[in-house]
Amino acid sequence: MLNIIPPHLLIFAIIVAVALVWILDKFTPRQPASQRQKVYGLRQAYPTTEQETGPGPSTSIIFVHGLAADPSRAWCHGDVCWITDLLPIDLEQRGHKSSVRLFNFNYDSVWVRRLNSTRLTVTAESLSHCLLSDKRCQGDIVLVGHSYGGIVIKQALADYPELKDVVKGVLFLGTPHRGTPFTRFGTLASGLLRLGLLDSDSDIMRPLEPDSVHLDDLEKKFAKRYRNTTRIYYFETQKLCRKFLGVVPLIREFIVPEQSATFGADSSQRRPLYADHAELSKFQDRNDRNYLTVSSDLLDILDHHSPVPAPQHALASESANRGTYMLIPFERNEKFVRRELLLEQLVRKASPQATQSLCQRTAIAGLGGVGKTQIALEAVYRIHEADPECSIFWVPAINAASFEKAYREIGRQLGFGIDQEDTDVKLVVKEALSSSSAGRWLLVIDNADDVVLPRGETSKDDSNVEVATSSSLTEFLPSSPLGSIIFTTRNYVAARRLAGADVLTVSLMDSDESRELLDSSLDLELAGTDETMLRLLDLLGNLPLAMKQASAYINENRISATEYVDIYTSSEDEEIYLLSREFDDLGRYDSKDMKNPIATTWLISFRRILNTLPLAADFLRIICFVAEQGIPQSLFESYPQSNSRAKVAEAVGILKAYGFVTERVGTRSYDLHRLVQVSARHWVERTGEFGYWVTAALGTLNRVFPTPTYFETLLQREHWLQFIPHIERLLQFRKHADDREAETNLLLAFADGLKLLGRYDEAENLFRQTIEIMEKEFGIHDLRVIEGINRLANALAAQSRCEEAARLRLQMLDLFPENTNDELDDQKHMIMGSLAVDYSYWGRYEEAQRLLPTVIKYQKETLGVESRRTLLSMMILGDVLDRQGRFAEAERYFREVLELSEKAVGRNDFLISYILANMAGPVLSQGRREEGNLLIQQSLRVVNETHGKETVHMLGHLFILVSTLSRKGESGSRELESLSRRGMDLSTKLLGEKHYDTGWWMSKLGFELSRQHNYNEAARVYRRALTLMEHATGIRYSKLREYLEQRLRDMEDAMEEDMEEDMEEDMNDDMEGDTTQDEDI
Repeated sequence: MLNIIPPHLLIFAIIVAVALVWILDKFTPRQPASQRQKVYGLRQAYPTTEQETGPGPSTSIIFVHGLAADPSRAWCHGDVCWITDLLPIDLEQRGHKSSVRLFNFNYDSVWVRRLNSTRLTVTAESLSHCLLSDKRCQGDIVLVGHSYGGIVIKQALADYPELKDVVKGVLFLGTPHRGTPFTRFGTLASGLLRLGLLDSDSDIMRPLEPDSVHLDDLEKKFAKRYRNTTRIYYFETQKLCRKFLGVVPLIREFIVPEQSATFGADSSQRRPLYADHAELSKFQDRNDRNYLTVSSDLLDILDHHSPVPAPQHALASESANRGTYMLIPFERNEKFVRRELLLEQLVRKASPQATQSLCQRTAIAGLGGVGKTQIALEAVYRIHEADPECSIFWVPAINAASFEKAYREIGRQLGFGIDQEDTDVKLVVKEALSSSSAGRWLLVIDNADDVVLPRGETSKDDSNVEVATSSSLTEFLPSSPLGSIIFTTRNYVAARRLAGADVLTVSLMDSDESRELLDSSLDLELAGTDETMLRLLDLLGNLPLAMKQASAYINENRISATEYVDIYTSSEDEEIYLLSREFDDLGRYDSKDMKNPIATTWLISFRRILNTLPLAADFLRIICFVAEQGIPQSLFESYPQSNSRAKVAEAVGILKAYGFVTERVGTRSYDLHRLVQVSARHWVERTGEFGYWVTAALGTLNRVFPTPTYFETLLQREHWLQFIPHIERLLQFRKHADDREAETNLLLAFADGLKLLGRYDEAENLFRQTIEIMEKEFGIHDLRVIEGINRLANALAAQSRCEEAARLRLQMLDLFPENTNDELDDQKHMIMGSLAVDYSYWGRYEEAQRLLPTVIKYQKETLGVESRRTLLSMMILGDVLDRQGRFAEAERYFREVLELSEKAVGRNDFLISYILANMAGPVLSQGRREEGNLLIQQSLRVVNETHGKETVHMLGHLFILVSTLSRKGESGSRELESLSRRGMDLSTKLLGEKHYDTGWWMSKLGFELSRQHNYNEAARVYRRALTLMEHATGIRYSKLREYLEQRLRDMEDAMEEDMEEDMEEDMNDDMEGDTTQDEDI
């Protein structure tokens, strides 16, 4: 029997087919064959024939479009073609106008409406033929491919390895290196079209099927032959959306997923573009952030592979008689801010006349952008002024090419024939300057961030694998008693290796120096008020390069400093944009490896660290998401890959060496410059790993941050508190994290911490938010959720909201299944014990008494009668009996617990002191005052001997004693006043004067003073407490302020109307109620 297709499905299929045909027909170019042929092949886009002047360009950039593209529109956003309208402007600004040609390589990529005989291999062969034989492409080549165009480029390069020497870079814009799931759509559409409506040919897409064997083979060939070629992989971050008739959604997909677009790339080669697949190759203006990303990479390739110019000498003079030379690439900076102490040290050390016995070496080390080059520049001018017979040579060690170029220029100036390619100019210059005939000289090696110089060559290692060769910079340094060498470097380790102990560290400018530099750089009419200028300096971190960059932007765009600050602080995206802007600076090099913008000036160092010591780069990528001040050493030690203290020390050491972190003396903590942190986050974002490193930071903090409890936390208060600002900062990025368990664990621990700090409202809100996340993630019956709810109940109880806490715990008990395991049973009885405490403080003693025996029985069976948890539960039951007025029974119970405890933990234990203090209550209530006071003194002695007089255990113990004595009618006694004063002082020291607990102790002391008719001092204590608690938020603080204000009013009335006795009675009643509420501290 035939299956009949339901009519509604048949109608839907027809509608989908019509829609597919419509959208394909609508978006496919309609050019006549004659016109198509005219645009195919290699077409020069810039410069036009009329624009070309001078010698032929040295570099060609060739753009290859993707499938189904209209060649005339493939790189256009509206009427703007970025290849011809935008990129030439940047080429001109970077000095590449006359050295670059731009080409489009166009081919027949339309696969609907007609059969297409073009295949990948044919198209790739056509491209490679152009690259090899077209006379316009003489010189270096850079290739840019969009989507399928990137596959065409890979195929052409893989098939013709002889192109390896001329291809300097390849940019892949959304190229499907592992294929694309969209081919399924294309195959379906092609089949529909062949039903008779339109011609089509889907074979052109066969190589793009996901996990294609052809693509895998192509990747292996390409990677093997072009692994040393600069390659950048861009991926789309928005789904492509297409609608039928503008209403019905047909497509909403990532055409080339990130995994496919970045296959074969390492983290430094990945770039996100904020567009869908169709818009990856279309930019609307020079401020388009996607254009900024792509054009920056293109220009970097051009900078790196263009011939490195010899220094443009501001002063190049030679005295034939004296043989004196001045080879300095920069004019003297007339606006140099004089850092006199450092300059005097440098001039004194680096002068060739400073010593007659050896070649002096001096290094200047400091953070990138701190002004090292400018300091060295001023120093050499001063040395030359003092000693005109001293030759000055300047060598930028940005890379091996710049180093050799500068040495070659020195050789020419010295008159050596070194133009032969096989001459090792570096050794020639070294030998010449080492001779005494060279006279006195000063050599500056600028930007010597690495003592190793890559040669740009390869050799075979022991395993017959090609590896890059390198040389030590020290191999080429001259040595003469008449000479001196100054190194500038970001790397303190390199500084020590090059100059030994003669290293001068350049710190950030002080406020006066920073203000002087900013004032000298800004146009006067654009400067702001003193407040604005100080705010700007704070934002820029007193970093000279940042100030120069900000000043250039303000001056060029004619905006005020105030407006700049407003833009800068509006969002991190705006901050990154401003810090990424290129600017002209006559005192810096124009080179790929020495960018002017702050956001990119450290990238070369970040990448060098990543290659040298990946663990250090991991640390940097973690701490860029925490607070920049006071980063604990233990944070590094808790990172999973930190499996060796030596490795941690090395990794932190390299971050210190580059000046990225500075150590706080004696604290085992570090500070990170704010702009370094912002730049590191930008680096992480550019590599597409933002979420990964947020998750890593969250997991690391989760491991190192303890779940706070009252006594354990306060015992290590300083250790614990140092993590609070880091958690607060990290939580700003938690939406990017991908580890819910670590996230919720950290949130709960942080909420516990906020509670203990007295930030009750924040703690409660965070508990509730976290529980909501956990319920969605794990389910309401999950033990982790139950534990979270229990901690929320503890937070409510800590605010004297015992009724709410008890109701919440009752709801929690209903969540436990009937059939539980040991872990659930233990959690259930812990909650029952907490519920009993809630009932006790709520005044519902009968309910507490019914629960506690069940809890104690369970604990005796599972933990044993001598377990601390069991003994504490028994002590709580004794306290409940005492509050019920069953004093004799309570005393007997306390003595039983005391006997068991002494057997379990000995006589000198904190638990013993608690039991003695609580047992004093029923003893006093039975009229045995002397015996009760003896128990109190014994308890204090135990605490002193076990924990000391100024510990959190003593603070908790004092509270028990004060509460007990207050309940037993001892208010107004000297003893209670003394205990209250001692508690206030200790709480101030341990918790801080603005903590709620300190406020409570102050209120208690004021009350005891008023009971002794010492109203003036009591009023002073109350007013002091009100002042300290004035801005604290939360119900508990509000109640405390109301209580203090009422006490002050009552005392003022009593002092005026002489109504002390009435006041005392009222205050006694109120205070006893207040004491009962606050016994959970």
